[in-house]
Amino acid sequence: MTDHRVAPILDIIDRYLAQQPTAFYFPGHRGRVSDLWGEELWRSDLPELPGIEEAIEQAEGLAADLVGAERTWFLTNGATMGIHAMLLAFPGAKVLVGRNCHRATIGGMVLAGTVPVYVATELDPTTGVDLGVSAGALAMALLEHPDAEAVFLVSPNYYGVAGAVQEWVALCHDRGIPLLIDSAHGAHWGFHPDFPPSPLALGADVVVQSSHKTAASLTQTAILHLKSDLVKAQTIEGVLSLLRSTSPSLPLLASLDYSRRLLATEGKQRLAQIVSWSEKLRARLPWLVSFDDPSRLTAIPPGGTGFQLDQWLCQQSPPLIAELPTLEHLVFALGLGTVEEDSDRLLQLLQEYPCPAKKVRVAPFNFATVEQPTLTPRQAYFSAAEIVSAKEAIGRISRTVICPYPPGIPVILPGEVIKQETIEYLAQVIAAGGIVQGWQGGIAVLAE
Repeated sequence: MTDHRVAPILDIIDRYLAQQPTAFYFPGHRGRVSDLWGEELWRSDLPELPGIEEAIEQAEGLAADLVGAERTWFLTNGATMGIHAMLLAFPGAKVLVGRNCHRATIGGMVLAGTVPVYVATELDPTTGVDLGVSAGALAMALLEHPDAEAVFLVSPNYYGVAGAVQEWVALCHDRGIPLLIDSAHGAHWGFHPDFPPSPLALGADVVVQSSHKTAASLTQTAILHLKSDLVKAQTIEGVLSLLRSTSPSLPLLASLDYSRRLLATEGKQRLAQIVSWSEKLRARLPWLVSFDDPSRLTAIPPGGTGFQLDQWLCQQSPPLIAELPTLEHLVFALGLGTVEEDSDRLLQLLQEYPCPAKKVRVAPFNFATVEQPTLTPRQAYFSAAEIVSAKEAIGRISRTVICPYPPGIPVILPGEVIKQETIEYLAQVIAAGGIVQGWQGGIAVLAE
């Protein structure tokens, strides 16, 4: 007989919190930045009572004013909702898309019927970190595809790399097309001089930010900003009406309002602390680096893999949990809720790490050369498919997204021919302890 007294989600939260882990992952608030609600959480989960709609509109206006946006929307289904809205604003259009896009972008293109042209990205030769789309690569793509209606790029990426945003803006606007930016990891940018300015401040037309990642709102919240002569607010509002719940969560919306107020009143001070801790950690540990964002620290272990370092940190008591393990790297995210004790413990444990003597050299997946898929994401996704083994999938056309998660950047795209070297790379990720979405139980390929 089923025991309905149990509550599995509550139980796992209780077990996790009992460990008192040191957190270097999202969400950025770390459970520390606010005493908001407390036991009042359940009572704050209110319906759309009189005055609430006006309060939401006022809160969104304050957020727009803070960053200089023409219009801002609060989102309760993450940056995914904002990405989908941006792409749905250009239904069926040809869009230039950075090959390092998140899997949410693929989902948006399935919904919108986008005809993507993937633009290659560059790798840092020393660290193997993806540096995004260069200005030169974008310029070439624009020349080759004068019928493109928009450009969709990422800034910053998981490693805190900003990319050539000003050059992207100039190239797009010279051709009269908008620049859409997935800035999920950059909600805190523009609030301290040691951090890059927001892509919106540099002229991007529409920008989505995961406030829960690097600001201080609850998980599943994000913000969409518009400042453009090329994209109409009414268009974005219209597509959001298709994506939004008709019963939005007031606690989630309120956390976005709280996060905006915290950034406005204490953001510079809190980010200054993060800069100080980041500088100290990098000075003491030469294999810890940052790129454009000092709050994003990338460990490049001199021996072993990022997965091995991650596993060792998780086994400590209490555990220390990073944000992103890969074969080559382990990324730590410092957030507005990080405290000095967290930084000190990270330094201590990394200094104590019994690093394997042998460096495991695995070339990171390279997006520097891109072969365009034979089908659009929508065409592939709605095609008849069959599930086959990884070996049998080689040479077949993928129906779905296959990617290590995190970071959620597709290694195999819908409509793309699956190559043997790609399968071999993914097998190495799994063997090292990584998670590959779209692989479990076989791979979905187009039926023959």
